[in-house]
Amino acid sequence: MQIQKEEVRNSIVEAAKEEFLRNGYRRTSMRAIAERAGITPGNIYAYFRGKADLLDVITRPTLAELNRLISEVSKGAQISKPTILEMAEEITSVFLNNRTQFLILINGCAGSKYEHIRERICSCAITRMEGELMPLLPVDMQSKSLLEMMANALISGFFYLFGQYDGNEEKLRKTMRDFMMITLYHIRTPDGEETR
Repeated sequence: MQIQKEEVRNSIVEAAKEEFLRNGYRRTSMRAIAERAGITPGNIYAYFRGKADLLDVITRPTLAELNRLISEVSKGAQISKPTILEMAEEITSVFLNNRTQFLILINGCAGSKYEHIRERICSCAITRMEGELMPLLPVDMQSKSLLEMMANALISGFFYLFGQYDGNEEKLRKTMRDFMMITLYHIRTPDGEETR
């Protein structure tokens, strides 16, 4: 049995990240990952069961962060400028801390079990909005279709913004704050008061 080496394992993971980011899951081969890592294709299987296992190892921590973000950040807090700014900062930080993995998830997972990740993230956002946002809307606006449109607009906006990221963190943070404020700040409570 071959003894695993941490530096070889890390080299495989880094090579797979680059290949998935550049070519997407479907067009990435184990041979290309091995070449980039400087090993033989067969050596990868001493560390990983296959391409799907590699993708899981790469994306699992980022998915856990996204799930935490969607389910916990500002949960139960009234929509106000501070909570919107907190959400914007958390979303931006998760992206910046997991940029490559995030971009792989949103752009490079066709052909994998994650190819519908955008829809799953939207579904989680809709569930949370139903519980926290719907009661704040006037009765005649309390519509699941409206929440689905809002969630899709938010998630599409996030993905677009992250796809355009040029390395300027402050610009990214400001644009995220502005987008979140424009989208959420003027939601009214059932008694007609703006939530601020």
